[in-house]
Amino acid sequence: MQMNRKIGIVGIPPLKTIQAIHDSRDTIIDLDEPQLQLPIDLTAKHLPRVYCAILRTVVLNSMHLQLDHIYIDVGPGKCDCALHVSRILSDTLGVAITTTRNQDMDDFGTPICTSSLPLMDKLLRITKGVQSPVPSDPQDSCKPTAGFWGVPPRDFSILSLFPDTTHVYGWTRCMENKTPANLQLETYCNPEIPTVFFAQSFCAKTALAKHLADLHPRALYSTVTSLPAPVPEPKLRRFSNSPGFNPKVRSMLLADFGTSYCKLLDTELNEKARILPTRDLTQEFMADLATGHNAKRRSRQSINELTALARGGKRLINKPDFVLLDCGSRDIKYVRYLNHGVADMGWNAECGASMGFTIELLSKYYDIDYASVPVPDTGFSITCGVLGMSNIFDAVVSGISETEAVAKFVRGIARNAWRFAGAPDKLYLSGGLCTNPLFTGSFPCEIIPLGRFVLLEGLKQYLETDCRHM
Repeated sequence: MQMNRKIGIVGIPPLKTIQAIHDSRDTIIDLDEPQLQLPIDLTAKHLPRVYCAILRTVVLNSMHLQLDHIYIDVGPGKCDCALHVSRILSDTLGVAITTTRNQDMDDFGTPICTSSLPLMDKLLRITKGVQSPVPSDPQDSCKPTAGFWGVPPRDFSILSLFPDTTHVYGWTRCMENKTPANLQLETYCNPEIPTVFFAQSFCAKTALAKHLADLHPRALYSTVTSLPAPVPEPKLRRFSNSPGFNPKVRSMLLADFGTSYCKLLDTELNEKARILPTRDLTQEFMADLATGHNAKRRSRQSINELTALARGGKRLINKPDFVLLDCGSRDIKYVRYLNHGVADMGWNAECGASMGFTIELLSKYYDIDYASVPVPDTGFSITCGVLGMSNIFDAVVSGISETEAVAKFVRGIARNAWRFAGAPDKLYLSGGLCTNPLFTGSFPCEIIPLGRFVLLEGLKQYLETDCRHM
């Protein structure tokens, strides 16, 4: 029995090609979309850095995905650059490459483009629909208050600025209609509503976008690049305040980027903060306001972790005097308040190295449930999570059980963190170790766990008092 093949597509291959792939029950992978958590500069061996971001993504995906066949549309519905990339991939990969020229003109309709779905959902459904040979599901249309003309951006986060009553025009509308070479449909737009004419920088469609924007009475022409530069959000934000645009309230994605886990909160959603492993973040993930590991690279604005900790602690504890300790995966930090003001703070990334990570690693390695382990009467003298593991191995060799040795290690880690925070009588605790009863029970003082979202609370407080211009 033949195994299902993995078929990559670029652009919008003809309907008969998509239908044939479906009939063969093969899996379609859209190579125009980021599929991997890899830096796009890995394509520099084959493409210039100043080049179409979408086609750089195509090459990145093709280099690292194990594909059986790639169909690249190079007709008038795509661009000459796609033709050039097809030759590059043909010369460098051991994968069958088929070029197509989609000139289909049978209209499949554009119900998603005129629906009241959020703009990001509209484009997600339209791009996903490229992989299907059937029309989009029917949608209730809405009266437009704004327009988005152009191609799907590589970074969909800029779409959150638009109201749900945004209609979609340009090549994206052609995508849903399954007629990518239909220039008449691509150039259609509504002159009565404010419209953003968008294209990726270095894309051939920037010329058409600028031309149509020049003709439109209420237009903004905008491009965005994949190079390390900010997206054109300030320009879009100012435009969104123009009469008639009627933008929805701007949501903010807040993030506490930990080394092992990330804590995320969307300020518009009536939901609790969520946690996901850092390794699961896509390469293109971008927050609006963040703190933590790689926050500067992964957010549009970032603040120091101690600042976020101090503000989050003040927001949650609301007492004139307190000490708050944050135990992370790779470091520990504390802040001490006196008379409602910060009196002292500290950050220990070396002697507290990999403390939280090591405790989690040991539980998995030795299959230990910390909830069932009693706090030992004595512990090891520990100042470093990594180096301290040698105490466990020495203790096991001497005849102590693995569980008891790990418990002594955890007790030593907790005592070291307590001393680092100034050995207070009462300590507020932040971080994932709040849920570890062996760890919290090893402190020689009163412990009040605050959970894993203290730094997110600090971001919320910063947003309310310092970022009203965002």
